[in-house]
Amino acid sequence: MNLKQLVRKAVVSGGPGGGKGAAGEVLIQLAKANELNFVLIPETATDLFNSGWRDKFNFLPLGDKQARFDFFNELQSAVLVEQYQREIQAFKELTLEGGGLIICDRSFHDSITYMGAETYEGKLTLFRKIHRDALVACFPEWQNDVEIFQAFLKIDPSAVFLMRSPAVDCAESYTLTTNEQRTETVPEAAALDALTKRAWFEAYGRSDVVVEIENYPDIKNKDLRFNTKLTCLADETARLLELKPIGMVSWPFAK
Repeated sequence: MNLKQLVRKAVVSGGPGGGKGAAGEVLIQLAKANELNFVLIPETATDLFNSGWRDKFNFLPLGDKQARFDFFNELQSAVLVEQYQREIQAFKELTLEGGGLIICDRSFHDSITYMGAETYEGKLTLFRKIHRDALVACFPEWQNDVEIFQAFLKIDPSAVFLMRSPAVDCAESYTLTTNEQRTETVPEAAALDALTKRAWFEAYGRSDVVVEIENYPDIKNKDLRFNTKLTCLADETARLLELKPIGMVSWPFAK
């Protein structure tokens, strides 16, 4: 039995404000149109941050860079462990159901972007250590054979879609009205978008796995611009996963 064909994983990532939530809904519609079982895994970091980590963050000493460094590394350690548990559960569930699609709002390599290290190389070094520690935390029996574990679990995604932040080339669309929890300024959001893109492309830098979904800044109508972006996502998903396309997307979907 080919587990890669039986259960596939699509990751929606990208910088702040790129439309990851809507993108997840598009992938759900695509799965339904193709009569696929699916499991949606919401953004783990956001769930953890809102379940107690926010209070820890709010009590950090102002201007204490070391405290922030330690906080984000500790948070990402927790994120990776929880992400493994969620994806393992989804993998098992869909395997028992005869296959399907795991839809992830961010996944493992996004942790690199949000770590406290100042340089990308520093982030990558810390990520590799925490990544392995997270594996061992979930499956201590696999600690001496991580490669076999990863192959069995099918951690590698079938497709990664990087929803480009509007902060990159459509700054007027980057507002707090679409997400009241957003804290990054336009320059900060653009920088996070670049780091996220780098992390995923360096991990799976092939056009048959990682695809950046652009903002279509030349389209002046904001609704048409976003619908075009989501339609591009739907088309690319259908292409990479060999699914039946769903045509033009009109957001928001009717309830």
